[in-house]
Amino acid sequence: MTSLKPREPYSPAELRALYPPTSSSTRSRSSSATAREPPSPPAPPRDVCLGRRRLPKLVWGPHGNVDSICDNGTLTDQGRQSTHALGARLRDLYVDKLRFLPGTITSTDWMYLRATPIPRARESLQQAFLGLYPDESRAPNLPAPAIISRNPAQETLYPNDLHCRRLAHLARQFSLRAAQRWNDSPELRYITNRIGKWMPPEPQRRHRLQAQPRRRHRHHQRHPRPRACHPPAPEFYDPKLLEIGEKLAIEEWFFGYAESNEYRKLGIGSLLGDITQRMVVSSAQLPGVDPRADPRGDTQRPAINEELTRTPKGRISTLDQERWGPKEQEALDGWYVRIRYNDEPIVLPGCRKSGNHLDGDVSFCTLSAFKSIVDKFTPTNWRRECRANIDAPAFPEKPEPAGY
Repeated sequence: MTSLKPREPYSPAELRALYPPTSSSTRSRSSSATAREPPSPPAPPRDVCLGRRRLPKLVWGPHGNVDSICDNGTLTDQGRQSTHALGARLRDLYVDKLRFLPGTITSTDWMYLRATPIPRARESLQQAFLGLYPDESRAPNLPAPAIISRNPAQETLYPNDLHCRRLAHLARQFSLRAAQRWNDSPELRYITNRIGKWMPPEPQRRHRLQAQPRRRHRHHQRHPRPRACHPPAPEFYDPKLLEIGEKLAIEEWFFGYAESNEYRKLGIGSLLGDITQRMVVSSAQLPGVDPRADPRGDTQRPAINEELTRTPKGRISTLDQERWGPKEQEALDGWYVRIRYNDEPIVLPGCRKSGNHLDGDVSFCTLSAFKSIVDKFTPTNWRRECRANIDAPAFPEKPEPAGY
């Protein structure tokens, strides 16, 4: 969150284009927002605060305070501010502008809050919730909402390579390919020239993707540090250096999802399968309800995901894929899905086909087409597939582009 600079809120014209007025034939039924940060290993002390020796009292804050001192990997004050701002941004859109969520709440029974077992993710969820519903919008006697966490071995909110050997193998191979492609590139030579003097002298001061800590971890950890302790040298914030670092980190982390269906299935398939299942169950369990009807009744189903997920309580059930037939398929008619990334609409390639999107707006994918795309990389048995083909080649024999 600290590395993201959110775009300005939607202008009235943008809001009208993205969310048609309630008098139109299409109205919002539910919304799901996801905020995530890459999982990272515990940061060694030297990476957390290189200027610690200059501090007169190691246990004191800048004003002599002893509370809210961050431990390795915990949320910083800047992280708390940014996640709280995320909740406030959601309130501005969904409560104040769209009137999609209630302005005040007297119960949290309609919410299902879920966070990963990582403490900073749970606190991020809490801060986002407090931004969405600040003190004055909650009833005085409102109890704290329950936060659900899964067993780490069953977590799906992030790519769980710690408990999936095949995914770990795929991640290593794609990371190694990125290293082989970029280690001797002009881009990494530029980074070495800028910050190489801070690299270990042995065997040589060279910046490499597979160094320790890895390139992606250094890029991710750089952003929360300036206010957490003594800031790094200005060279670390060279715009060109940051641009190169982000480019390399994206290839190392995410190109596998774009190129390999198996990578998508083991890394993100379970999460998207869960999200799609909620949409399908909601549409299938509302017989006779026109999806274009007023969404402010009992059928309104808002959802938020943050390395957290919030969905209607009791709406998640298992779908028997073998029993999915024409009747169930018909229940999806008239429902559409739109994806936004950093508040910008994303068009899936498979949704561009005629009949797979709302007439006049290709960003609205039919729920049927969206489900068909997600089904192709939703694992049927994630644990079993994680143990299969451990040493098989990581790269597909032919292109397997995403979004179809």
